[in-house]
Amino acid sequence: MLDTLSNLGAGGGTFDGQRVVFKIEALPDLIANVGLKRPMLVVDRRAVEAARLEHDIQSIASWRDRVFDRIETNPTARLAESAIDSAKQVNADGLIAIGGGSCIDLAKAVALGLNDRDNLEGLLRGDPVVQGAAPIVAVPTTAGSGSQATSFSVLYVEGRKRSLDHPSLRPTAVVLDRRFIEALPSRLSAISGLDALCQCVESIWACRA
Repeated sequence: MLDTLSNLGAGGGTFDGQRVVFKIEALPDLIANVGLKRPMLVVDRRAVEAARLEHDIQSIASWRDRVFDRIETNPTARLAESAIDSAKQVNADGLIAIGGGSCIDLAKAVALGLNDRDNLEGLLRGDPVVQGAAPIVAVPTTAGSGSQATSFSVLYVEGRKRSLDHPSLRPTAVVLDRRFIEALPSRLSAISGLDALCQCVESIWACRA
């Protein structure tokens, strides 16, 4: 996988059906290629500020009225419902997620809820009858969760972990900007690195691997 990504070149390319680029400055073109006109930004502002990229992000799109930044570790279904309502109020047609796994998982739930908000509880119980998610562009700021590459989203309902699982939840495009990783505090960098290792080992045992 790493060899394949490195062979994409500085300008990025397509990997396993996803458009991948390596600089946040390429985000406007990526959004245009996906076909989004009014994306809502789901963002962990702390990660953006740590990487000193807030100016770049503010200057590349006019989405200031379409921002959801109430990010929580282990997002709940209630938080997702609030974010879905915010996205609907601004007529969002897709999601840009800039943050760690919790942020991207929340954006995935919003993307699915834009088309099926009233059935979120049913989706968390495994209801397969869904219309599919709105397009998602993921910008991971940590190494560990791998949420930018999967079709899953984890939410918590009354303290219990639940998963959304639908092919349309896999982001259409991804920005892998190393400046976010380099800006991580050493402890968080170690944790996310171990998380990535555990995810790789777990995939070897997975029945659907």
